[in-house]
Amino acid sequence: LTLVLDNYPQESSWRLLDASGIILESGGTYGNLSDGSTVNADFCLPEGCYDFVMRDSYGDGLCCSYGRGSYMLTDGDGNVLASGARFGTSETTNFCLGGGSEPTCSDGIQNGDETGIDCGGSCPDPCNTCSDGIQNGDETGIDCGGSCPDACPTCFDGIQNGDETGIDCGGSCPNTCPTCFDGIQNGDETGIDCGGSCPNACNTCSDGIQNGDETGIDCGGSCPDACNTCSDGIQNGDETGIDCGGSCPDACNTCSDGIQNGDETGIDCGGSCPDACPTCFDGVQNGDETGIDCGGPCLPCEGDGSCNFTIIDENNFESGWGIWNDGGSDCRRSANDRNYAIGFYCIRLRDNSSSSVTTTDDLNLASYDQLKVDFSYLPLSMDNLHEDFFLEISTNGGNSYSIVEEWNRGDEFENNQRYYESVEINGPFTSSTRLRFRCDASGNSDWVYIDEVVISGCSENTNIASPFTPNTAPQIISFQSPVEGANHQTMNDLKLYPNPVSDQLTVTFDVLDAGPITLSVMDLSGKLIEVRQIQGVVGRQQTMVNTSNLHTGFYFLQLKTAQQRLSRKFVVTH
Repeated sequence: LTLVLDNYPQESSWRLLDASGIILESGGTYGNLSDGSTVNADFCLPEGCYDFVMRDSYGDGLCCSYGRGSYMLTDGDGNVLASGARFGTSETTNFCLGGGSEPTCSDGIQNGDETGIDCGGSCPDPCNTCSDGIQNGDETGIDCGGSCPDACPTCFDGIQNGDETGIDCGGSCPNTCPTCFDGIQNGDETGIDCGGSCPNACNTCSDGIQNGDETGIDCGGSCPDACNTCSDGIQNGDETGIDCGGSCPDACNTCSDGIQNGDETGIDCGGSCPDACPTCFDGVQNGDETGIDCGGPCLPCEGDGSCNFTIIDENNFESGWGIWNDGGSDCRRSANDRNYAIGFYCIRLRDNSSSSVTTTDDLNLASYDQLKVDFSYLPLSMDNLHEDFFLEISTNGGNSYSIVEEWNRGDEFENNQRYYESVEINGPFTSSTRLRFRCDASGNSDWVYIDEVVISGCSENTNIASPFTPNTAPQIISFQSPVEGANHQTMNDLKLYPNPVSDQLTVTFDVLDAGPITLSVMDLSGKLIEVRQIQGVVGRQQTMVNTSNLHTGFYFLQLKTAQQRLSRKFVVTH
């Protein structure tokens, strides 16, 4: 026996039975072998008749969708007793061994000089190809035409062939070909299945196409509706913008279209636009900058006590736990949670036991003044209001923990929604600092899935006064809710959409106190991507951020006044 396995060796097995149905030899399955491996087996049999059974547990045989496997059973003289490759769940072949003198014309196998199974060659019966379900010999179709008694019909084969003028119609076929119901404009039709000899006249005013004497899509000319170009989403006619300007009732506002046009000196800024263009990337010290492209509304100049974050560790858990550790039975990293992960893996926490945690190794963070923890989470089946989870910190190697931030169902989140969080923690820290996520739910069917955890540190801010001593609760800045720099609120209700975003991010917020507002966009490392000034007018305000040139990843948008700062995280995808 020579057996060539397909790409699923664990599905293949075989048996050799005698005439009484007793299994004499068998093999498989072969899950321990590589895909495409060859298996050889030799055995001796006395004269008699046998059944060889080849099996595939999945039901797709050995060939050819998932590999090109096959099997062949031969005797000592090289005669093929059984062979195959394409079959379903199993294939059984009967053969007899009788010293080579028995006839082969009744064994159900094409062997000897047969030209078919038990026919042709020295067998008394010639092979009839007209009933084998295959187009062969001089057949012009399957078991028809040529020397077969039946002529091949073409009028019922679902193909336009012969002298047919359509599929199974026209020419010598009994059915004439209708063109008025085929969904094609053909024959003398003046439209799709209408006009000419078709019973239906063509109405071009409702076909969604500009045709005939129409001056627009299904309008103008002989159509009853006049064309309104001011609401078609296209800049046409005498419009100076999309559906605006010229004879349209609305004047064009170029200050929010994401394009530098008109008298703008930048994208949607300068000239007659209300927003001045940022100068923070022109290589010149101008405006109220205290250095070249820094100071004032720009990125703080070197040496002014600013704190620039650098990434300490980032983990999407695709290749392992990294610095994070499995807390026990109520914590896991499994591909079974791929429906709740951004990739294939994430960390699942449940219940409120001592094992409902994932904790970092001891981290030497003594040189950092601030930490920033960015992560994504998706809660599921947190069935009680205010079921929650925590981010906690320990500066003594895990002997005690302080709560950094808490997320409650009904306050910070609802089930079945993905959230992105950024939490800032003020130091000081130690050489044995640990962070951990802890679930505080009511049972094993309450889950939160943690993913894309990025820990960043800031070690350049020498002017930050630590608001606490080691082992006390840190000061938290959460980007999920407003961050106030003073008791006086000048803004609220900051929203970003769509999020994730591809090309253009819409920013809306309420202005409570009129005045200048600085809008900044930063990446995860704290690098400033964009900064511009907005004149805040009391009421609901909207502005746009062009994200088409940003790389895929996480970013922060910040609005800042002299009294307050609001920040939100957004994700760019392309």
